Amino acid sequence: MKPMQMRPGDVVRQGDIALVRLPVSPTDKGKEIPREHGAVVLAYGESSGHRHQLAARGCKLFQRGSARMLEISARGGALLEVTSDRGAPITPARHSPVKLAPGSYEAIRQREYHEEDVVNAQD
Repeated sequence: MKPMQMRPGDVVRQGDIALVRLPVSPTDKGKEIPREHGAVVLAYGESSGHRHQLAARGCKLFQRGSARMLEISARGGALLEVTSDRGAPITPARHSPVKLAPGSYEAIRQREYHEEDVVNAQD
């Protein structure tokens, strides 16, 4: 599969993950989340344990409260791929890879909506 190119301001979804390109990098990024088996892991898949990861060295993931921010400083950007739970390629691929340009992104974990799970607030 050919990687999809992301432009500034775009929102891209890859399975359980949505990435929103930020116009500028926040000054307070929060705490850096350590790499797992050499890669920045944005999320594990709910059903099979696959992971959404970036292996480029110039990538860092930060957590501040409930918000997560991905920073890519790697020359040429980085490729967001879906791999096994240990980082090995999956054939056939579960999702198309996404080419991310250097910059900052908000990383949002997507959830499936079920109307019966919605609870109305009480006064």
